[in-house]
Amino acid sequence: MAPTEVLATQHHRVLTELLSAMRNPPKVALLTGSTKTAERAQILEELKHGKIGMLVGTQTLIQDKVVFHSLGIAVVDEQHR
Repeated sequence: MAPTEVLATQHHRVLTELLSAMRNPPKVALLTGSTKTAERAQILEELKHGKIGMLVGTQTLIQDKVVFHSLGIAVVDEQHR
């Protein structure tokens, strides 16, 4: 979870690039306050069913509608402690 959409977008881009070198990279998604409604619904559905391996975003990640299939680790920017 990043404190700003700009930083979340940067983290998403870097993770996507780094993981793309893997044979079977996990799907990395970005969820922020400005994510369009249709895209948000798709992300939430895929997240709930375990189709997203990493989710990057802002405080939007802690809304009740965000349901993780199997959350293994959460990384929070120290500004959100």
